[in-house]
Amino acid sequence: MGLNDILLSVLLVSATALCIYLIIIAKKLHNTLENTNSILDDFRRRVDPLVENLTEISEKMLAFSDQAERQISEYSRLFDELRQRINSLTNIKQLFSSSHSTDSFSKNISAMRKGVKAFWSRLFN
Repeated sequence: MGLNDILLSVLLVSATALCIYLIIIAKKLHNTLENTNSILDDFRRRVDPLVENLTEISEKMLAFSDQAERQISEYSRLFDELRQRINSLTNIKQLFSSSHSTDSFSKNISAMRKGVKAFWSRLFN
């Protein structure tokens, strides 16, 4: 048995030890990946209901927002109608006040006519 045989035996033992070490490391890596996969599955199981709830909440908020927008536009339309009616009432009031001025003017003319008539009747009587 020569030096070559001894070195070859050491090399074979080292290669065998290295293979065993690689197998142990591969098993640990496999266990770590399985653990990570288990954690991710657990996380996915917990997150899926949250995502579903968030989706449901966002759909409800969207519906609520649409309903609020419709109500606001309805209130806006009602306020516009109310404003128009108030404006029409103020226009009618102005119309009556102008006819009232005309009525007052005609009463003043009538009073002046009666006054002149009374003056003439006193003057000639």
